[in-house]
Amino acid sequence: MCSIVGSFNKDRLIKLCEINAYRGQSSHSISYFDIVTGEIKVHRGEGPINYKDIAFAPLTYCIVHMQAPTQQEHKTIHPAEYEGRYLWHNGILKQDYIKKLKGELDEVCNWDTFLMLKAMVQTNRKSISSFDGSFSCVFYENEKVYAFRNEIAPLYYNAQMDISSTHFQGSKSLDPNSIYHMDFNFQTFFRVSNFTTVLNPYYFAE
Repeated sequence: MCSIVGSFNKDRLIKLCEINAYRGQSSHSISYFDIVTGEIKVHRGEGPINYKDIAFAPLTYCIVHMQAPTQQEHKTIHPAEYEGRYLWHNGILKQDYIKKLKGELDEVCNWDTFLMLKAMVQTNRKSISSFDGSFSCVFYENEKVYAFRNEIAPLYYNAQMDISSTHFQGSKSLDPNSIYHMDFNFQTFFRVSNFTTVLNPYYFAE
């Protein structure tokens, strides 16, 4: 289990990190997105976050990923990176689907997040509808940040553009099955496309 949090404000960010700490702290990353230039800088580390290490300027959006990974390797600390794109992922794909995806991509890597990212890049995101498992994600591409989740994994947000894998005061759930551009200039989540959830095990037809 992992968590993704994000905010323009350090104090709010730390509070979100604290309420998500139960989801895992074996490794972490702190990423800074400059909303003026579109540039992003990523810092990865082992163990829990030292909040003193978080420092960002105005007009910078900070994304924190905290992880309880299924693979204990430094290279699997989020975000995954491929051809200048980044993907932060909370959730897990099914093992049989990972095997299938590895074959389709001609990959030996077992990390589901990297496989998702590579498939997204190669199919212009159309592959998301085939991802079998749970996922809520933040995605960086072409100097823009996006957020999306399927029906199984949680992601919450508020009017200040804060995001969290755990519900927090004043937040509401991001609608599933849609990709949203996080438009920081207009302070809104702008829907850009839709996808489908392969199978929701918690849904039972009447």
